[in-house]
Amino acid sequence: MTNLEKGINYLKKYNNINLSTNNNDFKTFRALMSITIPDKLDSYFYQI
Repeated sequence: MTNLEKGINYLKKYNNINLSTNNNDFKTFRALMSITIPDKLDSYFYQI
């Protein structure tokens, strides 16, 4: 499984999280993403 596939699966798993930037869930989500998914994919997720 590629890192991109891992990232997509991660997003599917947590797709119920409120991703508004002022939300604590978003901050937690970003923190988890930074651990789980390489920085190279970071910009990709911001484009979704």
